Formats: sequence, structure tokens, C-alpha cells
Amino acid sequence: MAKSSVTDLQEELREKRELVSRCEAALAEEEAAAREYVQKRMAKAEAALASAKKDVEEFVAKVSEALGLPNPRLAKQRLRRARELLGQGRSPEEVATETGLAREDVEKAAAKSKSSSSGSGEGSRREGRPPLKRELVREMLAAGKTRSQIADELGMTLPAVNSQAYALKQAGLLPEVPDPDPDEDEDESSSASNSRQESPTRMPTPPPAPPAARPPVPPPLATSSGDSPDALRAEVTRQQGGQRARSAELVTSATNGHAHRVLVDRMGDGTTQSDATGHVHKVYRFVVSVAADHQHGLRVPPRQQPKA
Repeated sequence: MAKSSVTDLQEELREKRELVSRCEAALAEEEAAAREYVQKRMAKAEAALASAKKDVEEFVAKVSEALGLPNPRLAKQRLRRARELLGQGRSPEEVATETGLAREDVEKAAAKSKSSSSGSGEGSRREGRPPLKRELVREMLAAGKTRSQIADELGMTLPAVNSQAYALKQAGLLPEVPDPDPDEDEDESSSASNSRQESPTRMPTPPPAPPAARPPVPPPLATSSGDSPDALRAEVTRQQGGQRARSAELVTSATNGHAHRVLVDRMGDGTTQSDATGHVHKVYRFVVSVAADHQHGLRVPPRQQPKA
């Protein structure tokens, strides 16, 4: 009996292991199918993106040709070719002639290439050499170019070129080359100081505004006192006689030569009766509100005052 029970358990365990194996195989198939589907979708998306990019480039080329503008794609290819030729040691004039670019564009490409190469571990600044733009200014001054020409070719302002030249002279890196431009024969130190950003002109502080006129002080509010809330509440309870829906009648104290009859509920809420003055007061919790610039107090009617 025990042997058959063990055999049954072993058989059941074997069946469960086979079920787990089948589930793992099905899961692996589902995972492979999902991965293949994702890869196909990504390939389609990349192909659609490349096609759209190509269409956009062709459209930009057609628009540029119709408007007589340079093609941005061709300009990038020319700049890439210009950097390759400059890296081979060709002069800017030769590169400009071969690629059809302007000389200023070729020199800017050369400056960008030098700045990118100076950012490596062999940077010129860490070796104590001047920055790239200052080095270009030094080379152009040594070649006999005027500061105006340097400013035009490097896209700088004349004060900025003068500042670079002053820094080179202070460091002892600027050769004694006379400047043929008479307009540039000014003090270099003053040019360096002028190249700094000038502080904005301060506007005069406006005079303080006159103090606002104070509003007129209103006259004191005319008012008169009344009975205590407890006495009024007791009078209302007495008049209602257990009928809470019934209103009770009170009177106000005299203010500005007149008084009012008042109808209130058990909570002390109500309103005054209109008189010859033509105005009324609202009453809330046995307190008469202000109306017509005066206020009354509430009192128990004299004819209904309890005897002492």
C-alpha cells in the first residue's frame, strides 16, 4: 500500500514537471515572437524616418534653388571637405578655390578646427600658449595685416582686436610692427578698457509721489442702548406662549428723534416696521443693524414689561 502511494506521488511529480516545461517553452516562444515583432516595428520606423529625412532634404534643396539660396546640404558637404583639406595642410586660399567657399568661411572652419583640437589633452592653454583667437591675431599682425582687416576677417570688433593686441604686447608676444591705419593709432590700454562692456546709464530717480490725501473722517454714528439679550429673549418666549412659529413684538430705543416697532422670531431675527422716515432696520440675534447713518437698541414694550 505504501509502495503504490509513493509511485503515485512520483507520477504526479513527473506530470507537474512536464507541465512546467511546457509552460516555459510556451513562454519562450511568446517572448521570441514579441522580440521579433518589436524589431520589425523598429526597422519600419527607422526606414520611415530615413525616408522622411530624405524627402525634407530634397524639399529644402528645391526651395533653395527656387529662391536662389545656397543648398544647406551642399554647404555642409563643402565645409566637411574644407576641414579635410585644411587638415592636410592646405592653405585657406587653396581650399577656398577648390571647394568654392568664401575665404571667410574657410578661415572660420580653420578656427573651429583649431579650437576643437586645442580642447584635447595637448591644449595650447595648458602649455602656456595664448588662446586660439589671440594666436590668430598675433599671426595676422606678424603677417603685416592691419587691425581693421583682422577684425573683418575674424568677425571681431575693432576694440576687441585692440584688446587682444594689448594683451599680446603685455605678454611680450607681439612684434614691433607699425600699424599703417592712422585711425588706429590710439592708446592700446584705452582700447582694452573701452572693449569692456560699459555700464548702463543710470536714469535720474523720480521724485517721490506726494502722500495720498486721507479720506474724510465720518461723523460719529448716532446710536442708543437697549435692554439685555436675556430680557428680550424672555419677553419673546412669553409672547409666543409655546408657539414658536409666532412672531413677537418689540420696540427700539429712540435715536435721531424716532423709534420703530419690531417683529422678531424666537432666535431674535426680524426687521423693523417702516415709519414716516421711510427706512427699516434688519435685526439679527436681537441686534439692530445700521441704516440711514444711525442704529437703535432693542427694548421690551412698556405695556408688556412684567411687574417687579
